[in-house]
Amino acid sequence: KVITRHIWEVDKEKANEIRLSQWGKKVYARRKQTIERSFADAKQHHGHRYARFRGRAQVQMQCLLAATAQNIKKIAIKLFLLRFFRLFFNLFNKIQIKNPIYGLNKKITPELYRGLSSI
Repeated sequence: KVITRHIWEVDKEKANEIRLSQWGKKVYARRKQTIERSFADAKQHHGHRYARFRGRAQVQMQCLLAATAQNIKKIAIKLFLLRFFRLFFNLFNKIQIKNPIYGLNKKITPELYRGLSSI
């Protein structure tokens, strides 16, 4: 009797081992929030429901333009959040507090702010 296995069968078994491990289950659960959401956004807002053109090259161009638009949106959101939090910390840094740990007036830094949450 001869048993034949695909050339990638060992790799598939390793991938399944990782996927079924505790860590793999956690990572796979996050997939809905990250990857699947990106495809849903592309389908809903960027025309991936139907191809507007015919031919592989033109459909690929449509997909790449949609992906570029999604990446630009992600960059814009991250820049906005970075500026917002920078502004927040600059305003918050101007406030002087009496720190019960040191008994001194200190400027609030992000490191000190993390420590104040336990007070």
